[in-house]
Amino acid sequence: MYIDLRIISKMKTGRINNMDTKNTKDYFFFGNSQAMHNILDQAKKLKGHNANVLITGEGTNKALLARYVHELEEDESHPFIAINCAAIPDALIEAELFGYESGIFPGTGTCMAGKFELAQGGDIFLDEIDSLKPDLQAKLLRVLQTHEFFRVGGNIPIKLDVRVISSTSKDLANSIAGFREDLLYRLRVVVLHMPLISSKIENNPDKCEFRTTPLKEYINYLEKSYIIKIVKQNRGNISKAARILRVSRSKIYYMLGNERKELLGA
Repeated sequence: MYIDLRIISKMKTGRINNMDTKNTKDYFFFGNSQAMHNILDQAKKLKGHNANVLITGEGTNKALLARYVHELEEDESHPFIAINCAAIPDALIEAELFGYESGIFPGTGTCMAGKFELAQGGDIFLDEIDSLKPDLQAKLLRVLQTHEFFRVGGNIPIKLDVRVISSTSKDLANSIAGFREDLLYRLRVVVLHMPLISSKIENNPDKCEFRTTPLKEYINYLEKSYIIKIVKQNRGNISKAARILRVSRSKIYYMLGNERKELLGA
């Protein structure tokens, strides 16, 4: 299994057509371990079900797993709307999720649909849901209980038909996390635990494939074992690992360039 940048590009512009969801080797995960196969096998069982899903664990690629769960339905009419809860300021997160009516904010002459409204009939992915403040947790709980919501500044309820897929790297059941237990009960109808990168990649580097990842351009210059080491040190953050490897390759180019100058007598 590996991250296919061409597929991710299609994901950004639209849904994936003619995707073979039975063969995860054609999908977009990085890693080839039994732990990774197990989590994808669990995800496949969600096909045809509308239960809310909570993706846990310190492992990366939770957003890709959420997308994978969504794509299992193979229905182009079902939208997939993602939002990183930690990336939106507290003052704006409610409007982002539920939308707002015209005139409620200065300079807003028209109303705006929120992420939940845009996800009608499909899935909404709430990444880093642990970052939600208690007041918004209470409002989200009410939405999940009543299956309806109000835009900010609105008084007309909007019926909701959305599956909620959320993710966290924290233990939300721990009271220290400050997360509502009743909301957690609604979110974790199904729990998928993402393994760490060290569990996703087998100890044998030869089993790992890089041909369609951002790492593929470094395989001709650096040992596979070194690439794996960098990926593990960065907890599976492929982009960060690629930046570090780019520096290593630049150093190699620099050394080769100096050797070439010496050979040419420059």
